[in-house]
Amino acid sequence: MPARKKTAGSEKLVLALWQQGYSYRVAGIRAGLRKGEAQAIIERHLRIKRARERNPDDVLNLPRRDGALPPQHAIPARALWAGLEHYRGNSYGA
Repeated sequence: MPARKKTAGSEKLVLALWQQGYSYRVAGIRAGLRKGEAQAIIERHLRIKRARERNPDDVLNLPRRDGALPPQHAIPARALWAGLEHYRGNSYGA
C-alpha cells in the first residue's frame, strides 16, 4: 500500500490518535503514513507545545555555552569559600 501524502487532515488525525493513546506506528498506519512520518508530526507538535509553555524563568536555567557552572552551584560556592579561607589563613600579620 503506497503511503499517502501528508496533509493537514492526516496530521490532525495522527495527533488525535496519539492523544487517545495509540502508538506512533498505529497512528501512522490509520492515517496512511509511515511510522517515521507520524513520529515526526508528533515530535514537531511536542516541540511547539513545549516552546509555548516555556517561562521567562527558564532562561536562567539554561546551561552556559562555555560549560561553566552557575555561581549558585555547590561546587563554585565551595571553591570560593576554600579560596577565601586560604587567603584568610595567609594574612601575613595584616
